[in-house]
Amino acid sequence: MENSDAIERIVRLERENRRIKFLLLVGLVLIFALGAIVPQTRTLDTSSLIFRRADGQVVGELRVDGMASNDIALLDAKGVVRLSVTGLSGRITPPSTLLRIHDAQGRERITLGADDRGSASVSIGAANPRKITVDTPIYSATRAAFSVDNETPSLEFWDSDSKLVYSIPPKRR
Repeated sequence: MENSDAIERIVRLERENRRIKFLLLVGLVLIFALGAIVPQTRTLDTSSLIFRRADGQVVGELRVDGMASNDIALLDAKGVVRLSVTGLSGRITPPSTLLRIHDAQGRERITLGADDRGSASVSIGAANPRKITVDTPIYSATRAAFSVDNETPSLEFWDSDSKLVYSIPPKRR
């Protein structure tokens, strides 16, 4: 009797073993089939991303306009842009990158820039910018700028009417 109990037990274990192997095989086939169906890309294709806090308030944006610039902006609690990074494509100006620090009203106050020609600049803007005119070299809000263009450094100051008042090296006023 002991032999027949052992034989029945072995037969039962072999049957269970075949079932487990079959289920594992089916599971592997399903995993491979699902892997072939599910896209393997980790790319998100969009022209803008908006970052919100848990309460729904916008705190950041990533924008691509496809024409002249691509922007990353960080906003304050009131939704005002306080820091932005802009990549200019070169369609309007030479390709360049700008880091801008804005005041509580969203006006650019400090700008760091670099372009593909090797120029770099730091500019400080006024709290009350003027309208941009053809004679304005950078931005109408700029009151002081330090730049290096073609390996030549310069320091410039503008008055509240956006007129150049002092420049090293001297420029026409």
